[in-house]
Amino acid sequence: KRQAQKAVEAAANRCGMHYVSERWLGGTLTNFRTIRLRLQRLEQLEAMEQDGSLEAESKKHASRLKREMRKIRTNLEGVRKMTRLPGAVVVVDAKKEYLALREAGKLGIPTVGILDTDSDPDTVDVAIPANDDSIRAVEIILNELADAVAVGKTMVSVRQQETGPRPPRRVRPRRPA
Repeated sequence: KRQAQKAVEAAANRCGMHYVSERWLGGTLTNFRTIRLRLQRLEQLEAMEQDGSLEAESKKHASRLKREMRKIRTNLEGVRKMTRLPGAVVVVDAKKEYLALREAGKLGIPTVGILDTDSDPDTVDVAIPANDDSIRAVEIILNELADAVAVGKTMVSVRQQETGPRPPRRVRPRRPA
């Protein structure tokens, strides 16, 4: 939701999590390899901008490359440092973000959603009843979730120091063979 974009970005940055604040691109989770390729292209374009080779191109070609960079940055900035699939997905409006919920469901990723009276509670695993149009309500809920994530991260790091690091868990899609 447009009114929740800043709150989502602020809460995600505060606890160091990934986010999508613009529109959800279909296949962000199920076709993660392609998303990683687009992020590599963004890094190439930024490197071209840094070393000045973007300015050496013709005006038209440079304009196309800058537009491509701007579009990738707008859509994928929040998942830029995501190297593996998330452990949970939080959505602000379950009715509008049905694609994200559907992808998470296919991959077996738990979902948390802020639901209004017009949303179906069966689409999410954990439903938080609230007004998803209210900026303040969304901000309060996301700040509480961000605090819980930050506390959980510190607990995991303390536990890892005691027992040693665990190997990363690999999530595979459940597709029929």
